[in-house]
Amino acid sequence: MTWNDNMVRRIMARRVTVRRIHGLIACFVFLLPLAATGQDARLNRLQPAAAAAVDEAVNAEMRGQMAVGIAIGIVQDGKIAYLQGYGSADRERGTPVTSETVFNWASNSKPLAAVLAMQLVEAKALDLDADVRTYVPEFPAKGAVITARQLLCHQSGIPHYSNGQIVPTEIDYREPLPFLDPIQSLNKFNRSPLIFEPGTKVDYSSYAYVLLSAVIQRAGKQPFGEQVERRIARPLNMASLQLDLETKDQPQWAVGYLKNEESRVVRAPEEAHYWKHGAGGFKSNVADFARWAEGLLNRRLTSEASESAMWTRQCLKDGQPTSFGLGFQLDEGGLGVGHGGSQPETRTQMLLYPRTRSGIIVMCNCSFVSAKAVAAAVADALGWNGRPRARDLGISIGILQPGELNAITDVRGVRVGQRSVIRGSDVRTGVTAVMAHDGNLFQSKVPAAVHVANGFGKFVGSTQINELGVLETPIVLTNTLSTFAAADAVVAWSLMQPGNEEVRSVNPVVGECNDGHLNDIRGQHVRAADVLEAIREAKSGAVAEGCAGAGVGTRCLGWKGGIGTSSRVLPQKLGGYTVGVLVQTNFDGLLTIDGAPVGQELGRFFLKADVVRQEHGSCIVIVATDAPVDARQLSRLAKRATLGLAGVGSPITHGSGDYVLAFSTAESLRQSFVSDQTVETRTTLRDDRLSPLFQAVREATEEAVINSMLKATTTSGYQGHVVEAIDPDEVVRVCRKFGMLPKQ
Repeated sequence: MTWNDNMVRRIMARRVTVRRIHGLIACFVFLLPLAATGQDARLNRLQPAAAAAVDEAVNAEMRGQMAVGIAIGIVQDGKIAYLQGYGSADRERGTPVTSETVFNWASNSKPLAAVLAMQLVEAKALDLDADVRTYVPEFPAKGAVITARQLLCHQSGIPHYSNGQIVPTEIDYREPLPFLDPIQSLNKFNRSPLIFEPGTKVDYSSYAYVLLSAVIQRAGKQPFGEQVERRIARPLNMASLQLDLETKDQPQWAVGYLKNEESRVVRAPEEAHYWKHGAGGFKSNVADFARWAEGLLNRRLTSEASESAMWTRQCLKDGQPTSFGLGFQLDEGGLGVGHGGSQPETRTQMLLYPRTRSGIIVMCNCSFVSAKAVAAAVADALGWNGRPRARDLGISIGILQPGELNAITDVRGVRVGQRSVIRGSDVRTGVTAVMAHDGNLFQSKVPAAVHVANGFGKFVGSTQINELGVLETPIVLTNTLSTFAAADAVVAWSLMQPGNEEVRSVNPVVGECNDGHLNDIRGQHVRAADVLEAIREAKSGAVAEGCAGAGVGTRCLGWKGGIGTSSRVLPQKLGGYTVGVLVQTNFDGLLTIDGAPVGQELGRFFLKADVVRQEHGSCIVIVATDAPVDARQLSRLAKRATLGLAGVGSPITHGSGDYVLAFSTAESLRQSFVSDQTVETRTTLRDDRLSPLFQAVREATEEAVINSMLKATTTSGYQGHVVEAIDPDEVVRVCRKFGMLPKQ
């Protein structure tokens, strides 16, 4: 008995009809002998601050997009780290979304077909470049050869639902579910003319994947659904993965919602999408969707060669690269792969970062919600852009342990906000804001100090900080010629704060780097609104690094630089204090990573061949700590940051403006703007207890600079200038060569 016959028998036994199919959960869970997923509402292996940041980001998207229900899954370091549901699976019944709630995958079913196809290629059962009619002769000839490869990368010329003339073959079916066989599903479009010659254009087509499902069924000599079961669902323990049949009134299934003509959110008509098979016919809960992502990232289903083929841009006949691999969509930088899904009752998004074996899954039961935007918000909350940080490569600077996030925000109360300003081909700049605490900074000032390593720059507010020893505003970083516009915005923000109505003098703090190589700096494109947005959006949690905020247009040590951060936590016997560092890197020198001469080995360094290239600067270092240290002691900490700059190869050149601002968040040392006391007594750390903090500053600064480069992406900008991102694989190679990393 075939798989399809088995399905039909089970349906008939339950008195199922074509139009109304009730009680199908047990029938179409592929009947695997698997245990239940065991997840209740969530799985959480994220650090608390990271989980809180993710929840905040998703809830913000829920409010902004009026979403009814969302489930997310996060894979980190190759393991499922977080599962969570938000909102309602059924709004009218008050059923919440959990990790068990089943959503349609929609077009995220296409990577299932791609993996099956590559498995068949490995088994020499499928030739991607053969005419598909070799496997499915029932499909009418179209006057041109169509290959499975072209089906996979949307170059077949077969139309999508609405971009061409769709001509079906009309058949009066008598069986309950005729389209359980993808060969039968071909009748929905098989007489349609091609919309272009195969291989000459890219045009997304779900019908192409219906044909691909039929090809896979014939090449694999098993029903398509059975191949999904045996080759994907069973190995990955995906117990809820199933064909998308009608599931009315089932408690764990998400009800779909759409907006009507009056823009009111209403229930979507129920529709069974099973006939699409590998084009959009599957559904599962988020836990199993995350298992799928986990299996892909750990290469549990295909060989390295097959993975590379799926995640490499496919080219047209004329050699023009496209945005599609084989079954997967690739982002512009080639760092992320994944797919989206859209049906009247669902939106889904899978975003994978293969290099770091991390991924984000978003499932939503609303057709009007951008799941891609939700995934991007989660990525931002986690500080992910697909490129690794130093520790992802096994590079650990120093001897002290980093904080939970390995970021300046590990210092309690510190928040960071960023606004990237990218317009057209010439504007590449932005704003990064650091907040010492979430109260009124002017009314409750924190101790601070500024150290000037090389004063070729503009650091607004530094003289008053060193005179009075306090910080009273947000710290803003931007580009050189926007420094003073940013200062005006900081003043305006400070005057607007409740309690500051009588304030007549404010000391804004603004640091800068010259990003004029990649940015039209003379255009002064940073506006007050950009600065105010960065300040208002400041938050705890992960910090976006590389080409973010004030780091969009900067370069460092021969490659793309940007924003970087790191932290260190002292052992409890040394006080347990935290030191966090944030850098804006834009300086020259000889890149050195943990002692390895990376810049020299890769042929990019200052004074190469005795030729002095035009110098550029600068570097701004922000040091935060919760240790009870006053302004004088903070000045000592700030000076140690320059050791971190030296550690990565900076000679602090003539043209580089290198400034370090250090502050303490210790509440016992805050200074009130108004006080009745004439004498203030504060307790500080003894000077002979500062050395561990010095070490922490040095290590965190060095690692923050490395992170700023590793997380940056290749950037083109002003007058066509391009600055390449450093290749993490090359960094690893050099570090292994010099013994900083173990050899493979």
